This record gives sequence, C-alpha cells and structure tokens, in this order.
Amino acid sequence: MSTKRKDVARAYISYRHDRDLARGNSTDKIIYEMLDGTNEYWSKENSNKNPYVVTTQRDYLAGITSTDLTKRFLLPQDILKAHEEGVLHFHDMDYFAQNALTNCCLINLEDMLQNGTSINGVLIEKPHRLLTATTIAT
Repeated sequence: MSTKRKDVARAYISYRHDRDLARGNSTDKIIYEMLDGTNEYWSKENSNKNPYVVTTQRDYLAGITSTDLTKRFLLPQDILKAHEEGVLHFHDMDYFAQNALTNCCLINLEDMLQNGTSINGVLIEKPHRLLTATTIAT
C-alpha cells in the first residue's frame, strides 16, 4: 500500500482473505458427498429420512452449514477441542447456529400434564380435559 500500485495491494489483500476463508471451509466436500450420494454416512444418518429427497437434503445442508459455523465461530475452542477428543459431546451442533435451537426436545410430558407449563410465556394450568392435554402435548 506504500507504493504506487495500491490496486495490486488491494487485489492481494482480497485474494488472501478469500483463501483464508476457503482454507477454513470444511463443508464443500461434505456437501458434495451428501448431494451425490457417495458418502454412506448420509444414507444411514437417520433411518426416518430418505437422503435422496430434496427436503431431507435441504435439512442436511442446513445442518452441515450450522455445524461448520458452530465449529469455526460459535463454540469456545476449549469446548470444541473437548468435543473432538471425545471428552464431552456437544449435542445438536447442526442446529446451534440457529440461536441454540435443538432437534431433540425431550420434555417431561407427565410433569407438564400434572403441574401445568408455560408456553410462549403464558402460564398453562394443569389440563382438565383430554382436548387441552392433547393440545399441550402437541
């Protein structure tokens, strides 16, 4: 930038930035393998999903992207290291980038139906009718 060829310096800075991003990107190969069916993992990842259906592929694509963002930007490095070494398991990494949304919502249904619950900040009392209990459960 201290020479007359600032255009070359700017082009090089842009090139280095793009290369740094590409080097950190681990998703391209995974995405291609998922889309073309060459990685057996995706055909067995979830027995309830057909990996050749567009909606399933879209879900997997979002999960791959979220996992990459979580690993590179969102998790503290010590947590990521412990996860990768098997010291702990960071569950639902494929949903974490969406503001800690989880795939598995294991609720205590018995407690909800016996003691009431709160849905969207509204207190719901213990249901007294089957219709109310069914609505709360769903």
